[in-house]
Amino acid sequence: AQIAYLSACSTAENKAARLSDEVIHVVSGFQVAGFPHVVACLWPTGDSECVGVAKRFYFLVFQRNQ
Repeated sequence: AQIAYLSACSTAENKAARLSDEVIHVVSGFQVAGFPHVVACLWPTGDSECVGVAKRFYFLVFQRNQ
C-alpha cells in the first residue's frame, strides 16, 4: 500500500513533552512499517468531523483514479 489513512484523534501528536523535537507517534510507526504516505490528525477531533473528512478524502482519491 502507498498510503495509510488514520481516522482517529491526535494520531500525529507527540505526547512526550521531553521528546518534543523527536518524531515519535503512531504515524512514525506506519512509516517505519513501509507506508510512504500517512494521513493523520494532529489535534483532538469529534467523530462527525472525522467521518466527514474521511468521506471527502476517499471521494477525491477514487475520483482522481478514474
